[in-house]
Amino acid sequence: SQGYDNGIIDNFISSCAKAEFLKDWKILVKLHPSEVLTWRHVHPALASNNHVEIITSGSSNWYVVNSDAVVGISSTVLFEALAFQKPIFVLDSADSKIAEPLVSLGVACRIVNADGMVDFLENFNNMKEFDSEYYWKSNALSNVEMLIKNEASLRSY
Repeated sequence: SQGYDNGIIDNFISSCAKAEFLKDWKILVKLHPSEVLTWRHVHPALASNNHVEIITSGSSNWYVVNSDAVVGISSTVLFEALAFQKPIFVLDSADSKIAEPLVSLGVACRIVNADGMVDFLENFNNMKEFDSEYYWKSNALSNVEMLIKNEASLRSY
């Protein structure tokens, strides 16, 4: 959540609560740091929803790793979820254009409500294969060290 979604997240979560396929799911809403103090005002429907757990701190990556799917509008977490091979859903809104590359590549699905997500999850193998190595290189620290050493040796001549 990023605190400026004009009710899109609230509406989406309400539709999830009504979806039979998702009735046993727990919905985690990881708050953007800027909305930790204001979320009850921004998302009043979440405070009383039994399917929702509000997360105010901790690593987003931990929650992605331990989730079944990732839903967002314009968060970098949508891009980070690629590294963990999770189903990614982009809630359609004016702000979701930031995540359009994920949809265009076929590694995320644009949705407007829980029905779109359920259709996709029931056939999860529809997700396009994604070469996470292209975006998330292994041995990042070693690669940076090698780059610095090579750059330093080039400058010493």
